Amino acid sequence: MAYNKKMSEAATKREEEKREVAVESPPVLLEPIQNKNVPWNKGKTHISRKTRAAIIHLATKGGTITDAALSIGMSRSGLSKAMQREDVRQLLDAEINKRMSVSAAQAAHTLDRLVSGARSERVQLEAATAILDRTGHGVGNELQVLGQAVQIHIDLGE
Repeated sequence: MAYNKKMSEAATKREEEKREVAVESPPVLLEPIQNKNVPWNKGKTHISRKTRAAIIHLATKGGTITDAALSIGMSRSGLSKAMQREDVRQLLDAEINKRMSVSAAQAAHTLDRLVSGARSERVQLEAATAILDRTGHGVGNELQVLGQAVQIHIDLGE
């Protein structure tokens, strides 16, 4: 009997502690969702290998989304949906900028070679003009500088 009495007292004590805890802590209220446009991955960016390959294909070979998707073995709609994401568009911009940097260096080398080594004086002149225009020393830049410095103020009062 003593054993049952101790068990009964212990159970009663546990029940009282539960009631105290329940009274002390207010019920947890769920906050309403403020923005339903939160991405499923909560802002973490992950671009799949196929999407990356399609982006690199677009940046290096050009073409359409359909061409890039077919070359990778991806659906056109899947790549089109991926292209709507900001991180995928940023990757495309970065790949295009890399490509343009390489192309710009090659173009500068070609212009330099044409200025000094072209057979035609016309080609040499056009290459020299292109270099001067791109470095800010071309014809017409003087007018822009002067135009920025001139201010006209007409006071019609009195």
